Amino acid sequence: MWPKRMSITDFARDGFVEGSAPHLTTLKKRIERGVIPGEIQGTRYYVWVGPHLELMEPGGSTGDALADALLNEWQEERQDGEEAA
Repeated sequence: MWPKRMSITDFARDGFVEGSAPHLTTLKKRIERGVIPGEIQGTRYYVWVGPHLELMEPGGSTGDALADALLNEWQEERQDGEEAA
């Protein structure tokens, strides 16, 4: 049953081409901000992934969770820029 929870260490190792994975701190911050689907349990961070290591929201997929995450991040940055102006 998908999605499944995966540690960010495993996700960084298996979900990216060698040398292209973001730093674990980056993944943690994106989980904390809700930019990528994940959860925090104590000091451990997890992402929710589908069968091909695509990011997925628990309880169902929006179709393309990675694209949704990137768009959400872009929208937040844009809103922050408008509020500062």
